[in-house]
Formats: sequence, structure tokens, C-alpha cells
Amino acid sequence: MGGSGGAGSGALSRVGTGVTDLTGGGGRWQDIMSGAEKVAQNVVRKKLRRDQLFCAAVDGEETEPGPLSFMSAGWALMPCIASLSRISCGLKVMQFLLSLERMMRSLLLVWLLILAAGFGCKKSIEPAAAEAVDNDAITQAQPKLQTMKIFIGSEEMVAELALTPDQQRTGMMFRTNMAENTAMLFPLPYTQPASFWMKNCPLPLSAAYIDPEGVIQEIHDLEPFNTNAVVAASNNIRFVLETSQGWFKRHHITPGVAIATERGPLMRTFFRAR
Repeated sequence: MGGSGGAGSGALSRVGTGVTDLTGGGGRWQDIMSGAEKVAQNVVRKKLRRDQLFCAAVDGEETEPGPLSFMSAGWALMPCIASLSRISCGLKVMQFLLSLERMMRSLLLVWLLILAAGFGCKKSIEPAAAEAVDNDAITQAQPKLQTMKIFIGSEEMVAELALTPDQQRTGMMFRTNMAENTAMLFPLPYTQPASFWMKNCPLPLSAAYIDPEGVIQEIHDLEPFNTNAVVAASNNIRFVLETSQGWFKRHHITPGVAIATERGPLMRTFFRAR
């Protein structure tokens, strides 16, 4: 507390000393004010003198400035000062508008570059066209694939596993028979509205569209050689199971039935490393 009070007292004493020095010498202070007044009067007198010389050249006479002349000069300067203020303000507004214009141009340029980049990312070949090219290159059935037991409700089947992109593109193409309790299972790379067709497929099939939990969401009949894709109504499809046509009806399997493999749930069986 003592240290704090000492510092405060010192600060106040220095301020008091400065005020005393400034006002103590009354004569010196009056001299300063008188000199400042004379300087101001000289500046105004010179301005008025120039104005009078101009008036004398016009009127042919010359007069000494009086008190009213100083007041008139002051009032005469007011419009000039106001005009200068307006000009200064206008210049600031113009500078702001120019800065704003430059900023808007920069933003527009950035937006155009982003838009151009978006169009540039568009693939030259649409996915459907690319798929058609790949399917046209397929001319024969693929060999029998790896199999695994699967359980659909209380039913048991042996399903071939179409795991690679080539295996999934080929699927059941050119196959001419399928045993009653056999199927082909397609684990899709990501959840999507699945889309299957029957190009080059002479055998009528049924397909179950299955969600990531292994639950059947939709069942569709697929007709031989039909190139119209059967698109899922749901966008939450991760697996497709193809059987001989009518298998699900014959075994009373409907949407809502769960499917698993001999190793457990579908996701854990095929995507446990992900």
C-alpha cells in the first residue's frame, strides 16, 4: 500500500509543477498571446490587402481595412472552407468506390475460375457410356466364382461371390442355367441406389436389393436380354443377390428378411478391413 501511494503522489506533484511553470510568469504569458494575435492579424491583413488592390484596380480607389473588413473576410472564407471539406469528402468516397470495384472484380474472377474448374472436372465419358463399352467387350460367361454359404431367413443357399469390378460387370452374362438353391452375391463398393440390367443374360433372374445391415429392401424380377436398368427406389443399397427367377416367392422371402453369411453379417464378412 505504501509503495502504491508514493507512486501516485509523485505523478500528481509533477503535473502540478508543470501547470505552475506555465502560468507563473504572467508577463511572459501575455507576451506569447500578444505575439500570436499579431501573427494572425498580419495573415488576415495580407489577405485583405490583396483583395483591396484588386478592388482598387476595379473601382479606382484604395481604403484601409477596418474591424468590419476582418469580419467580412472571415465570413467570405467560410464557403471556401465548406467547399474544400466537400471536395475532400468526395475524394474519400471516390477512393472507397474504386477499392470496392477492384474487390468485386477480384471476387468475380475467382468465381469464374471455380466455375470453369467445375466444368473441367466433368468426365469426357459418362459412367453409363463407359459401362456400355466394358460390357460390349464381354463375349462369354465367366468361370464359376468362389462360393460361400449364405442364410436368408431360415433358408440356406450357396452363392458365388462377384467381388472384383470385372466379375461384377460380367455377372450372369451368357449363363444358361442356375440350380434352385444357388445364387450370385454382389457386394457393392459403396452404398448407392443399385442399378442392374440383363444385357447378354439369357436366363430369367430375380434380384434382392439389400441394405448395409443385411436386410432386403426390394425384390425385382429381371427379364432376359432387357437392357433397361432396374434402379433401386432406395439409395441405401450395399448388396445385390441374384437367384433364378421366382426363387424368393417360392421360398416366401419378402422385403424385411435379413441375410447373413457363414462368417457373420454381410458388412463384417466383406468389408471388415475398411
